[in-house]
Amino acid sequence: MSRSRPTADAEQCTSAVEAWLRRRDEEVAPTYEFTTQLATLEPPPPEMQQLVGAIHGNRSAMDDFARMNAGTLPPADFFARRAAMAAA
Repeated sequence: MSRSRPTADAEQCTSAVEAWLRRRDEEVAPTYEFTTQLATLEPPPPEMQQLVGAIHGNRSAMDDFARMNAGTLPPADFFARRAAMAAA
């Protein structure tokens, strides 16, 4: 028995949405994890305290930190930039 066209279209749409959701979740997971860490209201880990101290007074780094907190800069990009600056 062949499937009716609407059922096949619905399955294809469902599959596409599920794939998009997986990609979205993978992309936002680091931001979500960072935000949930901040939401504990516990003092940040020593590494984060050092990072915040290191970016103090560096306008570009502080802007990137704000962008990361706003969700417009992925945490991986922020930390990669800071690591590159530290290595230079």
